[in-house]
Amino acid sequence: MIPTAQLKAQLDAILARLRDATGATRCTFRGDLPERGIDCNDVAGEALAPGARSLRGQTAIDQRAAGSIRWLAANHRPLVQPDLSGAVDPPPPPQLKSVFGVTAQMLGPVVRGNALTGWISVHYDKGVRAWADADVKALERALEEVHLVLDDSGLGRLAGKTALITGGNTGIGRAVALAYADEGAAVAIAWIAREADAQSLVTEIERRGRRALAVRCDVTSESDVSSLFAAVGTFGALDILVNNAGIQKAQPITEMSLDDWERMMSVHLRGAFLCSREAARVMIPRRTGRIIILSSQLAYIGRPNYTAYSAAKGGLLTFTRALAQELAPHGILVNSVSPGLIDTGFDPLSEETKRAHAASLPLKRLGMPEDLVGAFVFLASDEGRYFCGQTLHPNGGEIMP
Repeated sequence: MIPTAQLKAQLDAILARLRDATGATRCTFRGDLPERGIDCNDVAGEALAPGARSLRGQTAIDQRAAGSIRWLAANHRPLVQPDLSGAVDPPPPPQLKSVFGVTAQMLGPVVRGNALTGWISVHYDKGVRAWADADVKALERALEEVHLVLDDSGLGRLAGKTALITGGNTGIGRAVALAYADEGAAVAIAWIAREADAQSLVTEIERRGRRALAVRCDVTSESDVSSLFAAVGTFGALDILVNNAGIQKAQPITEMSLDDWERMMSVHLRGAFLCSREAARVMIPRRTGRIIILSSQLAYIGRPNYTAYSAAKGGLLTFTRALAQELAPHGILVNSVSPGLIDTGFDPLSEETKRAHAASLPLKRLGMPEDLVGAFVFLASDEGRYFCGQTLHPNGGEIMP
């Protein structure tokens, strides 16, 4: 079980995203969590608009007796009230109107064991508010996230977070997506080919009780990347970006065309730039976020016939270090993972070459995508909070920088 202070911080973060999405005056969570010393007489999580009064400590307000809360207990679905003036059925606690000036609200039930154990309140104080479908959906997303962080079996290092993984439908990206889902994150993936793999991954993540989204995106296209981030913005406030999209092509330099070279640079470097730029624009105002970039040990040692790939991956290392310095003052951590040869099924090397390479390693085996996910989870989680501009090297011991 995570510490109560960390739980409250996660609740605050969920409510901050909800307030940002709805433009509400105040979003709060109240709940009966006796194992935490928390009950519905006080606020366990809250997000406020500038100048709004907090409800923390307002324990004299009789929440359970309010008609609106009894309605939640009976109906187990959101209650949307656009106008609290005059007689209201079901009625909220009178203090919300008389003392705090709430003029419209939405309430969302947190149900555990078929009983109402808490609720999210979304308050508005500037008159009648015709709540839009997008507002209700934002409340529903917040309810899903709260349920995840309150479910001991679902508590993970990334509970309540939203992650985007480019090239996420196959290979390393797919393994990272599943690991993030197992750690409690909602996961969006960008894909360019193999649509069936993208859809099967969404199904697998949802089967694990997490939200999932798949968006077709060419990361070298500015318009595609803009559309990708717009879609992710409706899915959830972005906490983690993994720049994983990449291509490989073994080719002697004498046979390499300019188009071959430009394509390699474009997918790796331009793609990382476009996605990181959009992520920074989302993360800087929130003063939090993680960007993780996939490089390669070939950035250090090269390989015959991989000059373009090695150069592109080397560029990503320098990009990581520079971006880390630029974004750290905004609370955003940028790091990279530089794996050795990983058997994803997409490497153009022959099986004989792979066996020989495995025999040369101290660990005597090739890495699998699942061997890397710990690095990505670590860098995305609070455990990696002091890593800035660093590179992790899961490579079976081939190089030891």
